[in-house]
Amino acid sequence: MGDLTGQTVASTYSQLLNVASLDATYRNVTDGDGTASGLTLSTGGVRASLLNATGAVTFDSTLEVTSAITATGGVAGNVTGDVTGDVTGDVTGNVTGNVTGDLTGNVTGNITGNLTGNVTGSADTLTTGRTISATGDIAWTSPAFDGSGNVTSAATISNDAVGADQLADTAVVAGSYTNASVTVDQQGRLTAASSGTSASISVQSDNTSLGNDTTVSSIPAGAFLMIGSIRHDMSSNRGTKAYAEIKESDGTVIDTVVLGGGNESNGTDGGSGMSARAAFTIGLPSNAASVRIYRGGGSGDMSGEVTQFVKFA
Repeated sequence: MGDLTGQTVASTYSQLLNVASLDATYRNVTDGDGTASGLTLSTGGVRASLLNATGAVTFDSTLEVTSAITATGGVAGNVTGDVTGDVTGDVTGNVTGNVTGDLTGNVTGNITGNLTGNVTGSADTLTTGRTISATGDIAWTSPAFDGSGNVTSAATISNDAVGADQLADTAVVAGSYTNASVTVDQQGRLTAASSGTSASISVQSDNTSLGNDTTVSSIPAGAFLMIGSIRHDMSSNRGTKAYAEIKESDGTVIDTVVLGGGNESNGTDGGSGMSARAAFTIGLPSNAASVRIYRGGGSGDMSGEVTQFVKFA
């Protein structure tokens, strides 16, 4: 066979080829029939057992090669049928059928069918963005992503999803406690608990006399109530009103309370020589050191006494 560089192989040139057989569909070219730097095959069909071309092989109909195609310039056209072996280089056109072997190069277009094996390379983005969501103990849906970058979003704990199995154990032993002493952390968890003893309450007698301004300092330890009474002189339209200042040991006033009085309007005549007696109970905080009882209104005289303290024993 001669040099076919730049020539078009058509049926009119069949006499130049060593044709092994000829049928209505294909022109058969046997091995070793020549090497061309480029072939343009525009016949109704060519079948060859071996095809070598140092340039490009372009065909617009049917090309069947039973052995190998070597075309350093690439293959342009459609390949229909199975390809067994390695494909190295660019294939421009459609490949319909099975490809067995390695494909090295770029694929431009759609691939329809199953791909078995490894794909080395990457796609920049997904054609259509997708989201991922989770339900159950948490609720979470990602923002739409197409692979071009990372996406993040916060998950929330579903209602009633956290139960005893999800809570971490604390040092508190499960059980019932009486007169309990407990410790609670900032998350509201009990971190310590112990049973205590029942409080014992006692009454301590007292006979401190009260006048128009008296400070009672005889408060026993553990006292939480002061009990007594005051008599108010209501003669001559004078009247009185009694107050109590509860103080700390340094004299700081903790609270001031009204103990009542006689003729509290301070001017209504209760009758000549009459008086009113009023009992009082004062609650004492744990830091109370003294109580000042004094006349805070009116001009009559007050008198009375502290009779009892109620305290924790």
